[in-house]
Amino acid sequence: MKVIDLKKNAPRTISVMTYGASRVGKTRFAATWPRPLFFADATEKGWETIRNMNPENFYDPNFIPEVWAIEEPQDMFQSIQSLGTRLKQTPGDIQTLVIDSLTLYSDLYYTGLEVAAVKRNNQVDRRRLYGDLGQHLAWLITEVHKLPVNVLWLCLEKAPQDGSMGGPLLTGQTRDKAPARCEYLLYQRAYRVKADEPPTFEIRTKPFGPYIAGGRQGDLQLPDPLEPTFTAFATAIGMPLPAPPSKGGRK
Repeated sequence: MKVIDLKKNAPRTISVMTYGASRVGKTRFAATWPRPLFFADATEKGWETIRNMNPENFYDPNFIPEVWAIEEPQDMFQSIQSLGTRLKQTPGDIQTLVIDSLTLYSDLYYTGLEVAAVKRNNQVDRRRLYGDLGQHLAWLITEVHKLPVNVLWLCLEKAPQDGSMGGPLLTGQTRDKAPARCEYLLYQRAYRVKADEPPTFEIRTKPFGPYIAGGRQGDLQLPDPLEPTFTAFATAIGMPLPAPPSKGGRK
């Protein structure tokens, strides 16, 4: 049993789930975090957003985010093991892990379960498969949160319908349980005031219309909306900022 001493300073790492429609700035926001490593869906190629970013927008302009493409479920297992080993060998080399995205990884894992079921007995019990998926995602989130890094889970959005709230696009109970395992659930959106103007990107830290958002900030009231950068988010929640950006580093 681990005893938590609430008199000590808050931990220096944090877990966040942020969701929104495609191309509203989720990957870009994650790339502004300290020394990020992306476990990115190979088919979506969200890393192209990072490739086209100005390095001055990174927390450390001399550290270009790393990307490991996830092509099959086994890649996720291997990536977690490899990162764990690396963090033991070179602590601080990676300070943020980004799963981009949990929605697409869920689809990938479910497809693997479905293919295996067909090969096994040429039948698909979807209720059982969704149960297996939920158990796997619970394991995944638990294992990832054991790593000594910040963790960002990116998700697509499930639009509100039939009176339900909008939220992360995840299946079954995972839609409620996964955000509950994170300190903050953020909703990201982009909008244009005029059609010929560039979009404005923002993070909502409180429920926004039919979309859920919030965190375990207690009496702390976060700005809403919030600028989609790590520095703005960390400052708002009182999270200690890492050491100043290095003068050299991996390019």
